[in-house]
Amino acid sequence: MKRVLKLGAVLPAIAVCGCVTAQQPLAYLSLEKPRGVIQTAKPRELVREFQRGGWYAFNNNFRPAADLKYYLEQAQRDTNAQVLRNADVQLNVPFAFSILFFGYNSAVDTISVNADAETRGVIAQK
Repeated sequence: MKRVLKLGAVLPAIAVCGCVTAQQPLAYLSLEKPRGVIQTAKPRELVREFQRGGWYAFNNNFRPAADLKYYLEQAQRDTNAQVLRNADVQLNVPFAFSILFFGYNSAVDTISVNADAETRGVIAQK
């Protein structure tokens, strides 16, 4: 009985402590782990939208997955930056319209890089 009471007192405390911690924002986005010092030069501001979806039949091409690697490659190429700082990636759930086995779906995913936000120097770990 004492074990049950102790366990009943400890478990809620552990649950509350686990819920209180806030997630830290990502310091950077990159396709590969950078080596050495990450450059702190401000990248160009970028807002880019990527369309995905289209017509489908018999669930072929139904709600295609977002290609995050392609999105990051394009953003790095457009900003001339090895590492993206102050970047936001918004992936949307596709809208689908279907009649029996045929239909259409579409989604617009957005990646934006804010050049005006404050940046801090980060050293990548080897």
